[in-house]
Amino acid sequence: MCKQTGGGKNIQSAPKQMDLCMDVCIKKKKKKKKKKKKKKKKKKKKEKRKKKKRKKRKKKKKKKKKKKKKKKKKKKKKKKKMMMIDDDDDGDDDHDDDCDNDDFN
Repeated sequence: MCKQTGGGKNIQSAPKQMDLCMDVCIKKKKKKKKKKKKKKKKKKKKEKRKKKKRKKRKKKKKKKKKKKKKKKKKKKKKKKKMMMIDDDDDGDDDHDDDCDNDDFN
């Protein structure tokens, strides 16, 4: 039963030793159990942290993709606007460049 004092072998001859031994063993067992629980909790926390990091990474990727799409759309819109403005500018070239009249523009 108890390896330290050998109290488990003949209980009648050393009951006090047995009690002491049992107390020591029980205390040791309790301490060991607590340590194991803490380790498990740490593992769980690490796993949770890893999961959170993974989720964050996925969210960042999604946001980046959305931003890229928005940028592409904006660029296309800008190009269209530029094209439209360029087309409009072509029609305004009727007056002479030598003219100093600023009201004409």
